[in-house]
Amino acid sequence: MVSVAGALPGHRKPRPWKLAVSLGILCGFAGCWNDASDPNAQHSQCARKQYADFNPKNMMQCVDVCIACERWNVTTCSTSCTIKGAK
Repeated sequence: MVSVAGALPGHRKPRPWKLAVSLGILCGFAGCWNDASDPNAQHSQCARKQYADFNPKNMMQCVDVCIACERWNVTTCSTSCTIKGAK
């Protein structure tokens, strides 16, 4: 068996490119779990700026928050809020 100088028999030296690829993948996954990139978290923050006691079941509040936070129009927001159960 031929061994690399400094390496133990039966153990392989880690390759630098494999380490770089692994770190890149891990960083990519870490970015997926960032709260700042979560649309629901951003929507909740925006809704709290509009109404301290935001109630998504209140049609007026739901439409106002939808227009302000989602940048949709009245018709689209009204339909969205109705589907979500606002009255």
